[in-house]
Amino acid sequence: MTHVFTKNWTRRGLLAAAATLALTLGLPDTARAEWPAGGLRVIVPYGPGGTSDNITRAVTPKIEEILGRNITIENIGGGGGVIGVTQLAKSKPDGLTFAMVPTATLVIAPQMRKLNYDPLTDIQPVAKIAESYGALAMRKDFPADNLSELIAYAKEHPGDITFGSAGIGSITHLYVEIFANAAGIEVNHVPFKGSSEAMNNVLGGHVDGQFDAVVLRQAQAGAVKPIAILNDERWEGLPDVPTLNDLDFKGFENVSSWFGFIAPEGTPDEAVQAFSDATRQALEDPEVKRHLKELGVIPKYLPSDQFAELIRSNYDQYKTILEPLGLTH
Repeated sequence: MTHVFTKNWTRRGLLAAAATLALTLGLPDTARAEWPAGGLRVIVPYGPGGTSDNITRAVTPKIEEILGRNITIENIGGGGGVIGVTQLAKSKPDGLTFAMVPTATLVIAPQMRKLNYDPLTDIQPVAKIAESYGALAMRKDFPADNLSELIAYAKEHPGDITFGSAGIGSITHLYVEIFANAAGIEVNHVPFKGSSEAMNNVLGGHVDGQFDAVVLRQAQAGAVKPIAILNDERWEGLPDVPTLNDLDFKGFENVSSWFGFIAPEGTPDEAVQAFSDATRQALEDPEVKRHLKELGVIPKYLPSDQFAELIRSNYDQYKTILEPLGLTH
């Protein structure tokens, strides 16, 4: 599968080279497709209010300004992000449709179940946007205040604790599985159509806890009980909350959570390059940086080719995590 993806990118590179040569020789540029005029659409494969949606709405206004084009954000939730990405993959590759996706939809979900898109052949990476802080938090009245108490409670009540996620195959689902396996406990996973829906159920007391970036702001507001930060470093918004490393809890060392823009395979190179460049410029804007920081997100841009390489390497990396857990199809 990786070979096919590399082959596909080689073809794209040859087309780009042909276009450059044609221009150099003064010949008609038949290899380069033009980017049509018009408004753009960005699909968010989760419901409003989740991490993916929040990041998109923080970045796209500046991209609109840079490109001079209107951008319509369309939330298509369900299936752990799979439904929205499937629609993106089937969209006309005219340079007018993009999607903002997290790690899960491209390198986790496709390995957990058979999908209608191949992330290594049907998707055109455009730009990596950011990496996200993650955290474990429980409902405010949960009878455990720290990690050791949580694990002890789970062992005393096997299968009773429920963790919500953004859907089957999402990284927040994988966090639940990794945690339960590493802690040697039995818990129940409850999938929702997105992070915000899962969070609402934690806030309402219908679900016990959640592994997600969206819990950070709720923890700041005192609405949920923060247990641990999943990243290597503490989040400055909750400086007293320990990391899993601080607590010597192993299992999350090689699990990254990034977000990026993609397009249907075959999208004109001109459109990919322009949107990627606009994304880079937007991430340099102080106001955008501030907004992302408040969301617990670290701006980290990668251009199209480097983003593609990250997807390839992460696909192989997550396979080594999913297979021992019995989560591959």
